[in-house]
Amino acid sequence: MTLMLGTTALLKIDVKGRVRTPAAKREEILREFDRSGACGVEFARRLNASRGT
Repeated sequence: MTLMLGTTALLKIDVKGRVRTPAAKREEILREFDRSGACGVEFARRLNASRGT
């Protein structure tokens, strides 16, 4: 399933309801985490993501 806004795909969601993030986006997020100097919990909070993310 893909969450849509008009004709733009926002998020891909698997059958268990998990958001699927493309590899390139994951790499971008990880680079930003490295640059941020924040701990994992704080960085996840900034992204509004779960701690397990």
